[in-house]
Amino acid sequence: MAPGGAFTNTWVGTVRQYAVTNSSVGGGAFECVGSIPPVGGAVTNVFAGYPAVSGDTISPWDEPIQDFAPVTLQFAGGAWTPPGSFNLADGFFLSRNGGPVTWVSQFTVP
Repeated sequence: MAPGGAFTNTWVGTVRQYAVTNSSVGGGAFECVGSIPPVGGAVTNVFAGYPAVSGDTISPWDEPIQDFAPVTLQFAGGAWTPPGSFNLADGFFLSRNGGPVTWVSQFTVP
C-alpha cells in the first residue's frame, strides 16, 4: 500500500458484557474519567448510573488542541446543561460537588 493511501480495517469479535464499578473522590477534585465499556452518545449514556448532584461539572478534553473544550457541562435542576454528547474513547474531567461516591454501570449489547 502506498503511504497515505486509504484502507479499510475490519475488526471482528465479541464485546464483553459486564457491570463496571466506578468511583469518584468528590469534594470538587478534578478527576480524569471516561467510559470503560465501548459506549458513546449522550452524557447520561456514557456516564450511566452516575448519581450527579447540583454543581457537578464535566469538562470535555479536546484532543486536537490538547486542551479543554470550550464548553463545560454543568449538572443543575436534574439535568446536564448543555446536554453533552461523546464519541467512543472520548475522555473528560469530572469535578464532583458532592462527597465520595461509587456507582455501577451495566454494559450490555442490545
